Amino acid sequence: MNLNQLYQEVVAWPGPLAINGMFAAGCILLLASGVLSLSGRFRWVVRGLALLGCLTLMAPAAVIQLQIITERQAENVISRRPRYREAIRTRAQWVLIGVPCAAVGVSIASWVARQQRLRAQVPHRLKLAYKHAVEGNHAAALAEYSQALAIAPHLSEAYCARGRLYKTLGDKQLARDDFDRAITRDPRHYRSRLERATLRIEEGEIDSALEDLERVLRVNDPECHLLRGICYYRKGDLENAYLDFTRVVKLTNHTDFAEPARQYIEQIDQARANGSPHSPPVNGVASNALSDLADPTNLTH
Repeated sequence: MNLNQLYQEVVAWPGPLAINGMFAAGCILLLASGVLSLSGRFRWVVRGLALLGCLTLMAPAAVIQLQIITERQAENVISRRPRYREAIRTRAQWVLIGVPCAAVGVSIASWVARQQRLRAQVPHRLKLAYKHAVEGNHAAALAEYSQALAIAPHLSEAYCARGRLYKTLGDKQLARDDFDRAITRDPRHYRSRLERATLRIEEGEIDSALEDLERVLRVNDPECHLLRGICYYRKGDLENAYLDFTRVVKLTNHTDFAEPARQYIEQIDQARANGSPHSPPVNGVASNALSDLADPTNLTH
């Protein structure tokens, strides 16, 4: 028996009873996968049952399309005709087309629903990460931020918050990478620009830090003006630095901003009195002013 004869035997073997049984088995398998999917567990089992159910439905439909009856009309005349009526074959054809389309549609709908459920978890994960960070449980906070970003990789706020946590832990490269990602997704993201500017100031990249600050500078923002004043001071532009530090003092009495601004003003006044175009910062002023801006209890803002 050659392959063609074997194929014909296999196709011709299922009778109406076997075909109806396969249809029934396919329906049962799909029903079972639907019931199991409601539990939200055993996802691979659900997928396996659904796939097997679809194949079990399609197999008899294909057999109906392929089965033919061969009749010898005369010694040299053989006729072939479909075994089933046209109406039945049409319904089988719709099964062959409809089952894969329905499977794809259900898969897409399930994926969309799952993504929506996951996205709904993101705010909770961010709040939980913030709570862990405040409590000093940094590993748990990083895990929550990373899981939130795996679900919603477009969130600049989450990248910024994780970057600030990395910065608090002293990993400046990972912090900078996250600030870069946040800014890529939102070029005018205020907090990420300020945080990256702070890192750039610490690393001596003053012009780059100024570019970040200019993108998000607000008239009544003491933090921005303090950082820009430090940049000008580092560049030796005491005039513009003095203007920014003076504005900071006028805008706020908050010690994180006003205190370093006053110390810089005193330095500039002293430098002018001594006739020096520029003098190095008072010990600790620059580093303290920058570190105070990385408050780990404000990681989500």
